[in-house]
Amino acid sequence: MAKITSLTLHGVGGAAVAWALLAWTGAGVSVLAADEGPGAAPDLKPAGAAAPDDRFEDPEAILKEFTSRVSSMRGRPGVDSPADLARQALANKRAAIETLPDPGEKISPEELYARARRSVVIVGGVSWCRTHQTNHTSCATGFVLHKQGVIVTSYHVVATFRDMTAVGVMTADGRVFPIKSVLAADTRQDVALLKIECDDLAPLPLAATAPVGASIYCLSHPALECGGAQNGFYTFTRGMVSGKFHMRLGGDAPVDVLAITADYAKGSSGGPVLNESGAVVGVVCQTMSVCHGDGSAEIQMTWKFCRPSGSVRALVQGTKDR
Repeated sequence: MAKITSLTLHGVGGAAVAWALLAWTGAGVSVLAADEGPGAAPDLKPAGAAAPDDRFEDPEAILKEFTSRVSSMRGRPGVDSPADLARQALANKRAAIETLPDPGEKISPEELYARARRSVVIVGGVSWCRTHQTNHTSCATGFVLHKQGVIVTSYHVVATFRDMTAVGVMTADGRVFPIKSVLAADTRQDVALLKIECDDLAPLPLAATAPVGASIYCLSHPALECGGAQNGFYTFTRGMVSGKFHMRLGGDAPVDVLAITADYAKGSSGGPVLNESGAVVGVVCQTMSVCHGDGSAEIQMTWKFCRPSGSVRALVQGTKDR
């Protein structure tokens, strides 16, 4: 008989922890001096850098820049503390936000990646490690829902803000912003909407649903190795919708879940699952490994579970697509 051995949330680039006990224990990175404003774009590539299709991401440079700029936001006047943001998410509020419809036109994977990349962000924070006397940085994923600074991510990512000393969002062009507030959240559906002060972002369209068998893509920041010291920023994977279930995932009440075959890992939570026209059909949430039987370490299968786009629609419209 098969046995479920682990159910893991993948919100951050630190050690994966089951359910709500997920902790941010990412790479220890010394804080760099930051003398530019939080929205300024870092110089992560030389002048005359390669076009997007020729770009080689530098995970270490991105992580150091993110750490430096987010650390500089600690205690800044007018910015809510990470703990306050985590408490705001518990209110389970809704927000009236206009979303873009699914364009419905199939595009190539190359074009889809180029369009979607500018809409995907890094959501994360830093915490002070007393043992090693350095900052630890943890990164998850989010995406733009509205050009005026509305970001979607997983609720469990926001819940871990309570353990952070500073949190922020880095856009694809390298700008870093403090998180002003949590506009809406649903603890049961594991989705949240964040607000940053920016009015020129590129939102992703929101699809109604995706049928089983449909081709999908995932764009996120999965860890590059088990320790989670670095993330593979802007990793693009392909798969299909393998199942649609109404099931319990650690909570008292069942929820709607998309199962997909596109790969992702810790650090990917909050990332968009996209259809072939580049519209969001789901939000990356967690994985669940199934072993052969009691006491067996042989993993037969790892489920990749996402929240359907309807969970986001419910936050912005008060209704749910089924």
